[in-house]
Amino acid sequence: MLTIDRAGRMVIPQEIRRRLGLHFGSKLELNLSGNAIILQPVDEKPTLTMEGGLYIHEGIPEYGTLSDEVAFSREQRDRAIWECSG
Repeated sequence: MLTIDRAGRMVIPQEIRRRLGLHFGSKLELNLSGNAIILQPVDEKPTLTMEGGLYIHEGIPEYGTLSDEVAFSREQRDRAIWECSG
């Protein structure tokens, strides 16, 4: 169960965010179906990808500057490594 605060915000539980790969800045599409609200992650091409061992940047960085984007990608990589080895 989720609760909406005075500003209209709600917190998606961490386990669900993790399963869906949602993080700060993720975009969700909101649809109505009868009396139901449906939230779906928007499939976006990452602005920073790795090809042949090199980072390739396309578009506008999601996390501020290009340096922030690289730092975020490294954090995600490190977190995935630690989760797999833990």
